[in-house]
Amino acid sequence: MNLNNISFPYPVLGISDDVFPLLKENCIQMVPSSTSTTFYFDITLKQENADISSLINRDYAEYVCEVNCPRTYYRKCFASKSAQMHIEIPKKLLAREVSFTCLVVAKRNIWRYTNKGFHPDYQGFYFDMGIGDVLVAFGKAVYSIDINYDKLQSAGSFMYVRENVKGKENVSFNVADDKIEILLPTDLYDVYKNRFGQDAGVSEIFHSSFVLNALTYALQYIEDYPNTLWARTLKYRMNTEELLQGYDISDKNTHQDLAQVLLGNPYKRMFERLQKIKNSEEVGDVTESF
Repeated sequence: MNLNNISFPYPVLGISDDVFPLLKENCIQMVPSSTSTTFYFDITLKQENADISSLINRDYAEYVCEVNCPRTYYRKCFASKSAQMHIEIPKKLLAREVSFTCLVVAKRNIWRYTNKGFHPDYQGFYFDMGIGDVLVAFGKAVYSIDINYDKLQSAGSFMYVRENVKGKENVSFNVADDKIEILLPTDLYDVYKNRFGQDAGVSEIFHSSFVLNALTYALQYIEDYPNTLWARTLKYRMNTEELLQGYDISDKNTHQDLAQVLLGNPYKRMFERLQKIKNSEEVGDVTESF
C-alpha cells in the first residue's frame, strides 16, 4: 500500500495534520532476528490519540501490518489488538527487500465517527467508517534481507576485487551491480590473489588506496543505482550510525570525507600498519619500498 498516493475522504492520523497529537518519528520500531529457516520481526507502534486507543480497546479497531515482498510476490496482512506485534515468516518466502506498512483500521462499522483530536477544519463533522477503513497511517518500514547487518563495517559486505578480463591496463570500477567491483588488470590481480588475498595484515593499505578510491567513485553514482545492494547498505548505515548523520549523500563535495568515515579512517590505519611493519623484525626495512 502506497500511502503517499492515497487521498482519504476523512481525517486520518499520520496523514498531514488531520488528527492530533501528530505521530512522532519513532512511531514504528522494528527489531528483526532470524534462525536458519525463519525471520522474526518484533514491531512496536506508537500513537497517543485517546479516542483511537479507546476504539482499539473496545474492539472497534485494530493494528494491522501489511508485509510485501515484490521479489517473491509475498503479501500478507497481520492484525493485532496490541501495539506490539510479533511476525514470523519462513525465509524461503522473502528476498531482497521487504516493506512493512503499518496502520490502525476499523474492525467493525463505526457510525458517526468523530475525534477530539480532529484538525479545526473537521470540528463538528462526523464520518461513517466501514470495516477496513484507515484510522492511523504509521507509514512504512523497510528491511533488506540481503544486507549482512552483522558485517556492516566490513568493506567486503558491499565491495569485492576481481580480475578485469577485458585486458585493460588500469584499475577500474563497476558500480552497476549489487556489489562495487574493483577491477584489477591481470598482472596486478595475480599478485593480489597469490600474495595478498589472504593476508589480512595489508588490508589497511588496500583500504587507503584502491578501496577508498572505489568507494568515493561509487558515491557519485549512488542515486543512479538505488536498488543495488551496495547503495542500500550504505544508505542504511547513514540512517543508523551517529557518525554519519551530518553528511548529505547528495552533496558530492562531501563524498571524499564520507568515504573515509565509512571505511573507518583508512589513512590513519595505514600509517599505524606501516609503523608496525617498520618495527617488525620479521620484515626488516621493508618501508623503503613505500
